[in-house]
Amino acid sequence: MRSPRAVGVIVLTAFVVGVSGCGQSVAPASSTASSPGASTPSAAPSISPPKGTRTVAVADGPIGVASDGTAVWVVSGDANTVSRIGPTNVDITGTVSAGATPLRVAVGLGAAWVTSFREGALLRIDPTTAKVTGSVAIGKGAEGVTTGFGSVWVIAQDAGELVRVDPRTLQVIARFDVGVGARLALAGPDRIYVSHYARNELLAIDPKTKAIQRADLPCSGPQGMALAEGAVWVACTLDSVVLAVDAATLTVRHTVPVEGSPDTVVVAQGRPVVIAEDGPTVVILDPTTGAVVQRLPLSDAAPLGDRANLDAVVVGDRVWVSSYREGMVYAVPLPF
Repeated sequence: MRSPRAVGVIVLTAFVVGVSGCGQSVAPASSTASSPGASTPSAAPSISPPKGTRTVAVADGPIGVASDGTAVWVVSGDANTVSRIGPTNVDITGTVSAGATPLRVAVGLGAAWVTSFREGALLRIDPTTAKVTGSVAIGKGAEGVTTGFGSVWVIAQDAGELVRVDPRTLQVIARFDVGVGARLALAGPDRIYVSHYARNELLAIDPKTKAIQRADLPCSGPQGMALAEGAVWVACTLDSVVLAVDAATLTVRHTVPVEGSPDTVVVAQGRPVVIAEDGPTVVILDPTTGAVVQRLPLSDAAPLGDRANLDAVVVGDRVWVSSYREGMVYAVPLPF
């Protein structure tokens, strides 16, 4: 989810009174964690999702979503829980308490990894038993998390660090200064990419040399990222655009207007799939030109306005989308 972001004029807030997100609560760079306000049920939607879509009601405030193909994990920040869902039967098969204001989840290296924003911690969950088997202090505002290069990588948004963790020992093995207000992390084939919500930057970190490359982005509020066609596709929520940024040079290839506050990006069969908060709405892009190919509204929920975030993951022929306001997860069949 989106956190309290604020740099300069923007206030970053991860779950906060009036603002929640996967990030920090700061003013210019927050040090006070806010939590997402409780999600409230809305009236029956006037828009129906695509045929074949299935839904799962989860605990209040779902944000982070991840999967290894055998289960879908959903983080409910307002309820401080994580749900394990069977992707075939589409039902909850386990629920675990997960710290204070859990935000994001990554699955890999034998575990589900969940960030606890208020505790500034990373939790390790056994995927079979759905129980927490360990935790490690990361730093203020633990937010985005990814796995790659044999490690777990976590953004400490309020501390301004990218933290590398050994998955076996749960020891911190490296810290990188990425600046307060950094939001999410993505593991590429040879680098870790970081979206910096507060500074409107994309960073690329070499795990071997520890070199950091930075690029200013021509947009505001970069958050979710995905790799496709040699580009990092970055959702810029505040400007309602998605950028295709060359993964090697960090130069912008395409700027794609995507209405409705694009929040996250995943890839399905080589195509960037953007999730906009307004709806939510699934937006499919052409990987070569960046053109919008199709829009699939799921409901009529309003954008979150930095109160929280959405997330998504592709499992088989479906994209799973969290809907913070509705307290549910959609399993949407992809039209290709």
